[in-house]
Amino acid sequence: MNSSGAVLEIQNLTHAYQAGTPILNVEEFKVAKGEMLFLHGPSGSGKTTLLSLVTGVLPVQSGQVSVLGQPMSGVSAARRDALRAARMGYIFQVFNLLPFMSALENILLPLQMSRVKAARFADSQDARNGAKSLAERLGIDHLLGRRADELSVGQQQRVAAARALIGSPELIVADEPTSALDADLRESFVKVLFEQARSQNCGVLFVSHDKSLMPLFDRSVALAEINKVMKGKEQ
Repeated sequence: MNSSGAVLEIQNLTHAYQAGTPILNVEEFKVAKGEMLFLHGPSGSGKTTLLSLVTGVLPVQSGQVSVLGQPMSGVSAARRDALRAARMGYIFQVFNLLPFMSALENILLPLQMSRVKAARFADSQDARNGAKSLAERLGIDHLLGRRADELSVGQQQRVAAARALIGSPELIVADEPTSALDADLRESFVKVLFEQARSQNCGVLFVSHDKSLMPLFDRSVALAEINKVMKGKEQ
């Protein structure tokens, strides 16, 4: 962990998909250890791009991104992937579940990809019990034996959340994770996410355009507040 106690620090970050046309220009942005932060902005404002840089899916073009005290700038794709697998949980907007695997197998998948996360369980049965506990809190424990492609969109979303939470990650990154849930399930989902994250002092960077969820978070930030490209646009 870095000296500031932040799980995420960004300084002077710029990113462009076309030369001379940046989509992001972020001077400074931080997420504290254990903080539940809500980042919002309209579609096309660069939210998903920012998350891709934070999680190492995209390389940093210019500026500094530090995640859990580790620099993401000038780091190989393999090292970024290893950091994400071992110390982060990522809830994708499109879920990225393996359709031919059961819900339980999908939840346990991060433990196959990271020895660090797997080592947090005594054995395979302990890991299965941990997965079942998460599934119960998310209301999907009765679906663990079903294939992912047999589940509804909302059920798949909760499987994806359990997969991100398993193995005690230090930072959860969530990209529009409640978009397929109705109002009651959205709030319940966020509360379960917070309960699990706080139990392990895990930071949460939650990106959404659904401002109704803002009061649930420790802090909310409009992307337009920190992204110079968006200054003056909708917040």
